[in-house]
Amino acid sequence: MNPNSSKHPQAADSDKKCTKADLRSVRPRPAWSPQLHGVLVNAVAFSSNGLASASEDTGVRLWRIGPGSEHCDPIPPSFLHESSVSDVAFTSDGEYLASGSDNGTVLLWHHPLADSNPGQRVSSLLRDAGHISSLRFSPDGSRLAVTTQSWTNYVVDIRSEPVVHELKGNSLPALLWQCKPAFTPHGTFLISACIGGKVTIWHTDQLTNTVAKCHSEAIYAIDVSPDGSRFVSGSMDGTLYLGYIDTKGCAKSASNGTIAGHRSAVYAVEFAKQGDFFASASQDCTVRLWQNKTGQPIAVYTYHTDIVSSISISFDGAIIASGSHDGSVRFWDTTTHDAIGEPMQGRMRSIVFSPDGSLLASISHGQNLRVWCLYTGNLDTD
Repeated sequence: MNPNSSKHPQAADSDKKCTKADLRSVRPRPAWSPQLHGVLVNAVAFSSNGLASASEDTGVRLWRIGPGSEHCDPIPPSFLHESSVSDVAFTSDGEYLASGSDNGTVLLWHHPLADSNPGQRVSSLLRDAGHISSLRFSPDGSRLAVTTQSWTNYVVDIRSEPVVHELKGNSLPALLWQCKPAFTPHGTFLISACIGGKVTIWHTDQLTNTVAKCHSEAIYAIDVSPDGSRFVSGSMDGTLYLGYIDTKGCAKSASNGTIAGHRSAVYAVEFAKQGDFFASASQDCTVRLWQNKTGQPIAVYTYHTDIVSSISISFDGAIIASGSHDGSVRFWDTTTHDAIGEPMQGRMRSIVFSPDGSLLASISHGQNLRVWCLYTGNLDTD
């Protein structure tokens, strides 16, 4: 798409357009490329000192990342699944790793990066649950949400001996397994997308639920703010819903209805872990920033020329990375709203920052895994 054509989305008058800036300390560049799979890579996740990936060859691969991100130490791969591994997820402290496969198996890895034999500390959480679509730990690491393509959610309580709960109820709308659900900070509530623009909010201890209509069409993305006071969803209808969970476990709007701004489907949403904003990415080729209490617009980033399908925010909230179908990964300063450096080339399906914000991992539409270095002096790129 020609960025100067009439089809290219333009910012509203209230939106702040971006100008390029080359910040002195941030110079995105390719770092090291883990090329040990040899097959399609489906998912990647960071811990504070390592990286895990899931692939079509039934393998889970792990890399320890050294201090200062100066080197990586590959751990021999573990082929404990009997079919393609579809997703991996770490707890925030890195103590546990979960992996899920196409045959409905979910494994829990204890101290996966402790030594060269992580397979010795693996237990089975689920078997024959149906094709695993996604995994997500609660921020405090107490619970794991498992979504399957059999239209079923499970919550696994791992605080002592793992306890598995299948989330089901009479007359509930069908689950949208393509959208990864999101926990509140202590895992008390799980918000999942359902057909018809609805969300189901589960109380994970009481196993009760409420349903709310948030959009007119399918929901593609959900996230919860770090303090749990807000959640946001993005929809095929191009709107955002900013809400909160009341004392009865019901969804309430925090912005007097849906938030307009995007001109096409919203594919990704994410709250900053530090800061008072959230970001959204859309089919309209833009990334937008919003105030997380009111949903008021802050800025719009317009340099992409095709669908923006993935975003990630650094832990300190200073940088947003965006991956687009135009074949680029761009970086944005959330204070000045300027573009940082030149875009990295590669049509990315998924991107994620490391916890310290120094690295970005990406999976391309060809499903190759790459790692990018943001700061000078972090990694040897030779």
